[in-house]
Amino acid sequence: MEAGASERLEESDAQKKKHPYDFALWKGAKPGEPSWPSPWGLGRPGWHIECSAMSMRYLGQTFDLHGGGLDLVFPHHENEIAQSECATGQCYARHWMHNGFVQVNREKMSKSLGNFFRLREAFAHTEPEAVRYSLLTAHYRAPYNLEVDLDDAGHLLGFPQFREAEQRLEYLYATKQRLEGFDPQRIDAASAPRPTPAELAEFATRLGESLDDDLNTAQGLAHVAALLKSVNELLDQASVKKGKLASAHREAAVAAFERLGAVLGLGLDQPSAFATRVRDRRAQQLGIDQAWVEGKLVERGEARAAKDFARADAIRGELAERGVEMFDTPEGTSWRLLAR
Repeated sequence: MEAGASERLEESDAQKKKHPYDFALWKGAKPGEPSWPSPWGLGRPGWHIECSAMSMRYLGQTFDLHGGGLDLVFPHHENEIAQSECATGQCYARHWMHNGFVQVNREKMSKSLGNFFRLREAFAHTEPEAVRYSLLTAHYRAPYNLEVDLDDAGHLLGFPQFREAEQRLEYLYATKQRLEGFDPQRIDAASAPRPTPAELAEFATRLGESLDDDLNTAQGLAHVAALLKSVNELLDQASVKKGKLASAHREAAVAAFERLGAVLGLGLDQPSAFATRVRDRRAQQLGIDQAWVEGKLVERGEARAAKDFARADAIRGELAERGVEMFDTPEGTSWRLLAR
């Protein structure tokens, strides 16, 4: 910040300042640059004043939330505050949120290093919702390290964190599907069921408290995990000897899923649509012919009907070797592909 002490500040520029802490609000135009008339001659705004001008035009002299990367605290945001509050005499932004940097395999992500990836590249390997889920696992002020799998030639193979996040979403949607598909005839409308588990009854409150605590999304996802575990336990208990699910418990679970979708944007899709989309993409990535899988399921069904259980088990094993997991239901056999 002192003359000649920084690579960012040329000696000639420093000598033009009355004080080393000064910064430019308006720069004189150089030949060929865009410029505008001003009382000080043709010029253009300094890069700090641009942000004050835009935010005041669209948000007012005072607004609630200002964000940006940690690298913008000094000098950019400090200068924004100084010039704005000197101009208006009012608070500029009530809250500041500075996000951590994205790293790729523990290195800074940047165009100069060539280690950046576009979202459409990620979406070819994972559900967009999985990217959202994965980003929510890290606190916004902490760095987010993106692990990337590359082959020997440097071709993109996938993103381990996104695969893990997609598996967690599969569990979320499978739980939602179990809840939605529970037999209505086995829902107990008794007026005084046993207490609703706190993971369901207090989910909205707990999620809100987590986000009120400096937007602690990681803690919020911990409450999501507890919610899913509790819902599955209730459904498991209700499934034993065709038991019943208390209507109060079901209503609390449905409300929790609705809150989860509204606040974090997770679980908003139809479970069957999500599962089919994931399965079809994985089949394409693994080179698995879906018609071949469907044919094997027909063969297995015929073998079971003929009581040739050895053949049926052999087909199940053949499919399992390719990563195909089957589900036998009263409506028939469905399948999915495990993440690899």
